[in-house]
Amino acid sequence: MIEIQEAKKRKPKGVQYFTQDTENAINEYNTTNNFELKDKIYRERIHYAFFKLTENIIHTFKFYYTEVDNIQDLQHEVITFLLSKIHLFNPARGAKAFSYFGTIAKRYLILYNNKNYEEINELIGAKLISQINFKLKKFKCPSLHFQNLIIKKDMDNKSNDKNILKIIICSKYKF
Repeated sequence: MIEIQEAKKRKPKGVQYFTQDTENAINEYNTTNNFELKDKIYRERIHYAFFKLTENIIHTFKFYYTEVDNIQDLQHEVITFLLSKIHLFNPARGAKAFSYFGTIAKRYLILYNNKNYEEINELIGAKLISQINFKLKKFKCPSLHFQNLIIKKDMDNKSNDKNILKIIICSKYKF
């Protein structure tokens, strides 16, 4: 007789941050008109899920080209954007809240990252950006600890004015 092996279950990696309770809270948030209740629902049941979602997306997709001084400011921008779009979520369309808000956050960050990359590229040129990208790859920065690196570049050869640009690059790494 042939024995059928049972499929191995994967161990959960940790506490899930976007649960069915979060999805229910988003539905409650959208259906109520009481602003005090909305505030309570958001603070107690939705904010942490949005915080972790944005944190994980930023860390996973490595959005380095930002205008902000630190990752927490970028996270706050994305959370604010998600909150401005929360009323558009409709569970009747068949989407889960996690997928819906994850997609919105990724699209927002991709557009934001591309816009900032183009601005930096126009200001300092492709050669310097390729050097920065090389350094980021060389050090294999898995951690998103950042510091501002100030690069001074002559605006033109005739004047002594300097153009100071902030470029966020990896400065500390965890291995």
